[in-house]
Amino acid sequence: MHAFRSFRALRLDTEPTDTGVDNDNEVDVSPELIQDEESSFYLYEMSGFPGTHDELRITGVFGILTLTKDNQHEQVVEEAISDESELIHSHIHPHEQIRSDINTHTTISSSLATKGAGPIWAIADIDVIDTINPMRIGPVARTVDADKFSHRLYVLPQSAAKELVQDAVGNAELVLADGHHRVRAALDTLATAPPETSIDLLCFVCQAKDISKVIKPIHRIFSVVSTKSIFSAIRDKFETTAQRNRDEQNQIELVCADDRLFVNPIKLISQTLTAVEDTILQYLPEKVEYSASNQDAIEALQNSNIISMICPPIPASEILYSALKHQPLKPKSTLFYPKPIEWMILAEVQS
Repeated sequence: MHAFRSFRALRLDTEPTDTGVDNDNEVDVSPELIQDEESSFYLYEMSGFPGTHDELRITGVFGILTLTKDNQHEQVVEEAISDESELIHSHIHPHEQIRSDINTHTTISSSLATKGAGPIWAIADIDVIDTINPMRIGPVARTVDADKFSHRLYVLPQSAAKELVQDAVGNAELVLADGHHRVRAALDTLATAPPETSIDLLCFVCQAKDISKVIKPIHRIFSVVSTKSIFSAIRDKFETTAQRNRDEQNQIELVCADDRLFVNPIKLISQTLTAVEDTILQYLPEKVEYSASNQDAIEALQNSNIISMICPPIPASEILYSALKHQPLKPKSTLFYPKPIEWMILAEVQS
């Protein structure tokens, strides 16, 4: 089972005093680390303009996700698709498969002191964050990342806020956006541990209705022997157009040095992406690289033996549906960005 609780954080502090007033003006301050004296949930807000005039803003809540023995584990395993890379839990679902070539036996800790080891990121069909947002105090920390997204941290020490968050997240189905390997490692540990064993993980939870703007596609760059045979196979197997269809926003673009085509989606976008990629993989490419940058995918075409597969973003509804049906997407199907900065909250303060 799982629970979600408040905690005392070792965290970044950019505010000389806590005024309790929400100030949206960025300031140049020297960050310091402090230990909070009071247990709290932490509201975390990311906002910016990612190359458009529309502001991207997403807010979630930080807490400690506690995993314990799951009585429904065996039942869920039987219902799930057969794949050794699956992460199985009755209430925590991966949005994509776990790559089997990555070692899952990582350190299980709520500490985020290691660069790159950000928090578990989970998505839930809840509206509690809208409810508690007016209760927030701060910001108590804020910064701007390299891509000019603003990150702000607020505290929620009120008993009413704690009860609302704890109940909503503790009873929700959680879909993992990030942190699959750490949750997998935790579940592997619990599988052979005594019944009373629990494992704590720092977790950022956001509302399902808010994630559409932070879903980015991951493009494929294939090094192949023959581009012509692959393009011929794609045209035979799929409905394609020579030019982008402006009435179909979810076409997959395949491009090489001397050819280009657009694949119309079959039904689900994720199914089409998988089918196209599997067709190309049948030709045993020498190398497959992944990039969230369109520019990287285009610049790679300077090599005549490259095929770039430029993918549309997979809709949030499709990601959630696939996860809850125990049919997670292929590895590296999506990127959730921006992400919470790993050093805004470094660790839980141990009593």
